[in-house]
Amino acid sequence: MTSDKKNDVRIHAIGYGHLDPVWLWDWWEGTREGLATARSGILRMKEYSDFKASYSSAAVYEWIEKYNPELFSEIQNAINENRWEVIGGWWLEPDVNIPSGESLIRQGFYGKRYFKKAFNVDCLVGFNADTFGHPNTLPKILKHLGEFYYTFTRPDPTEKELSNDVFVWEADDGSQVLTSRILETYTTTRIPVTEKIERLFKLAEANPIVSDIMCFYGVGDHGGGPTIKDIEDIHTFQKENPEKNVEFSTVHAYFMHLESQRKELPVVTDELQHHARGCYSVHMALKQLNIQCENSLLRYEKWATTAYQLLKKPFPAENIAVNWKNILFQQFHDIITGTSIPCAIDTTKTYFHKTLADCDQGLFDSLRLLANHIPITEESGEFIVFNSMPWARQTPVTFEYLIPDVGNKELVDSDGQMIPTQVIQPQALTHWNRTNWMFEDTIPAMGYKCYHWRERSSENAATTAVAPLMIETDKMENSFWTLKFDPKTGALITLHDKVNGADVISDPAGIARVFADSSDTWSHGIEKYEQVLGMFAAPEFVIQETGPLRVRIFIKTHYESSTLRQIWTIYRDDPRIEISLDLNWQQKQQVMKFCLPVNLTGTSCRTQQPYGQFERLADGEEHPFQRWIDVVGQIGETEYGVAVLNDGLTAYSLVDNELQLTICRSSLYAHHDPCVPKPNDVYDYTDQGQHRHHLVLRPHLGTQTPAQIIRQAHELNEPIKVMVDYPHTGYLPKTNSFLEVSPENVIPTVFKKAEDCDELIVRLFETTGVETTGMLRLPYWKLECEFSIKPHELKTFRLKVRRSSLRLMESNALEE
Repeated sequence: MTSDKKNDVRIHAIGYGHLDPVWLWDWWEGTREGLATARSGILRMKEYSDFKASYSSAAVYEWIEKYNPELFSEIQNAINENRWEVIGGWWLEPDVNIPSGESLIRQGFYGKRYFKKAFNVDCLVGFNADTFGHPNTLPKILKHLGEFYYTFTRPDPTEKELSNDVFVWEADDGSQVLTSRILETYTTTRIPVTEKIERLFKLAEANPIVSDIMCFYGVGDHGGGPTIKDIEDIHTFQKENPEKNVEFSTVHAYFMHLESQRKELPVVTDELQHHARGCYSVHMALKQLNIQCENSLLRYEKWATTAYQLLKKPFPAENIAVNWKNILFQQFHDIITGTSIPCAIDTTKTYFHKTLADCDQGLFDSLRLLANHIPITEESGEFIVFNSMPWARQTPVTFEYLIPDVGNKELVDSDGQMIPTQVIQPQALTHWNRTNWMFEDTIPAMGYKCYHWRERSSENAATTAVAPLMIETDKMENSFWTLKFDPKTGALITLHDKVNGADVISDPAGIARVFADSSDTWSHGIEKYEQVLGMFAAPEFVIQETGPLRVRIFIKTHYESSTLRQIWTIYRDDPRIEISLDLNWQQKQQVMKFCLPVNLTGTSCRTQQPYGQFERLADGEEHPFQRWIDVVGQIGETEYGVAVLNDGLTAYSLVDNELQLTICRSSLYAHHDPCVPKPNDVYDYTDQGQHRHHLVLRPHLGTQTPAQIIRQAHELNEPIKVMVDYPHTGYLPKTNSFLEVSPENVIPTVFKKAEDCDELIVRLFETTGVETTGMLRLPYWKLECEFSIKPHELKTFRLKVRRSSLRLMESNALEE
């Protein structure tokens, strides 16, 4: 760029009114402000012929369509006149660290479909102005949605240094989107628009690459949009500074100008973090409910699709869409992050529970329809165990039922093969002689298997009593592991890998440490929590289970008025180590972390991201993550890893070789610096009360996360379902599989009916960075088809299923 670049700089003035539908107010008020903001934009267009507006979020447009059809019609006209720009293409501007990759896909799926239907608009620009951080997998999700550009604000230049604020962002699979960071924030709530323009001219003139820059103006957060004063000030600036190019513009127009400069831009392969790290450790109940809803919806879809394809039952598309839109709304960046006021948080929990209830009912309907066609011959009934994963899984199964004289009975599968069982503690003290029992078996991929009880034979009675399991008050052992606990502290002091001859932990582990935290709800300005106040101690040990299949140790510890109950479980034939945490948290302005120091040197970690993974150093900082984390390094000369799978945690830190999983954090509700609590006011604190989490510990050889562990992380969040049924006829086999995808490094996440035709949709992604030839099978129909997938690639297939043929057609997230 030549020295007279200042004459080439173009400021794109973007009229925008950022709306948080929920934050320091509830959604009732957010709806009102959404309508008022849109009305304001239309009024400004009537007053100024050169004014243009840009607004995001399909959910807000749907409000306008529903509650003010006349205003909606005016917006349609403004869009046709190219004066009103629809940006983002998503249902609502979400947090993008907590939701699953599939939730981010559905943000665009439902958002873009709505905009196409309502306005005949295809949104090409991804837009998350206020979102707090962005995973490195996001470009491939955007590209899969047909979005080629991305705009964000946070982290700002003080939080994340980039060689240029305009760059090509590249995901792990090579997908690229042209990306621009909004400078000088996205509103003029606290700064006059002319001051912003002057600052941006200076920044642009100093930029050696780009000559175009966006200036967002308008009152925001509580809505509002561009004001008369904003527009008048821009007009005045244009008249007084004719040598400076300031245009009323749109985000799309800005990116079209950038395209000519694309080749000169740097390529960024990093994640765009961090802003407000505390958002990933506060209100953990919301995070866990979100994950439960995501999994429930996907499970509901899979079995409803199976019932549709097999039995020609109507697919509940409308009910599924309503529930997806519900949780997509709750994933808004000031809701799911837990930064809203108490009444808004309570409402969010209510809506999450509504989706869980709807999905539970829908799942039962589909499984019941399938069970009606599975022949049941045993008079006392049979148990049908359903697996929602598109791969066969060896898994523990627990079920409580009234089984007369269970001590003289044995469980067998449909082939008459005896399955060892173990009676465990009932769920309630008053159980009416109902038996709670468990067994472990392999359940077919996306299918089911039938079991029933029969009279026990004498030879089987002897064999079921033999088991390679040992348990004492503070020790447990199987053929895979030896675990020992400190009777004085309750900490795990030995974890020995018997298969590989490795000691896995370096210091006492399984310790719940408490850290001081005086930061606001977002933890603005905080990179890590370091001041240790104490730890849970004074343990009480109980041997909870002894049996042929699994053993359990119960450990209860205390910290001040808070209580932690841990249950450690190991199995006879399974290398998983399960840890159940039941925490009653009563602390205020403190953080609790579950700490696992591993016996590794040169540590780093790999964590799940939406539809992918990311590697980070052991920097001690607080980071977001999803269903699994794998700490890798060396034990001596041996490469080794310790993976931890979870069912709802979203924050961790890795301090040297100690993994610290953030369990909860008790800040004041919606406390934003620089506000200071008043000494005589009474405040509510977050995360008070009960927290329940399940972890699975999977040490392993090698520093590459085994694909099996990644699949097991999905299994932990997809519980087995058991249904009892009584004699009736049917034509389905007693062991069955409807969908199977291999090999194991390919993770299928979606099996659904296509939105607009009778085809089926399968979405999957590659997990280990290996180009792979995969196989998709529909075993019941005896159909299969081969496919190829590139390293870390995200793929969607349309399946055309006919009586004797299966055809796979590559598609995108919009099913096009």
